[in-house]
Amino acid sequence: MECGMDENDSMEALVRQIELFRQKPGFSRLDIHHAIRDHFQNDEECETFIATAITRIQAEEQLREYQEFKKDGIEVELIWNAIVDDSVCDACRSRHATAGSWEDTPPPLHEGCRCRLTMRIRR
Repeated sequence: MECGMDENDSMEALVRQIELFRQKPGFSRLDIHHAIRDHFQNDEECETFIATAITRIQAEEQLREYQEFKKDGIEVELIWNAIVDDSVCDACRSRHATAGSWEDTPPPLHEGCRCRLTMRIRR
């Protein structure tokens, strides 16, 4: 994604800002868009960044929970979930509904990735 910002630190600051917004009750994706829109060349770039940031934040949260379950001796596995529609890429489609550790290659795989990790208890 080509955006109006040049520094990775600035992008990380926006990700942290999105993470804080997500924790505020009643704060919508549109609110996030309006809050960070000025940092991007157009609305499409801004929306792609938001989608990717939210995917990354959710994957990090799920991996932390996964590690906690493992520490507590609960056998769980991570399941990759893609949004299988006309926009899904081949890499995400091939991982859909697949169990794995995914710790080395969590979502997002690419800009605009909308995949999620979920957990399933092993029996």
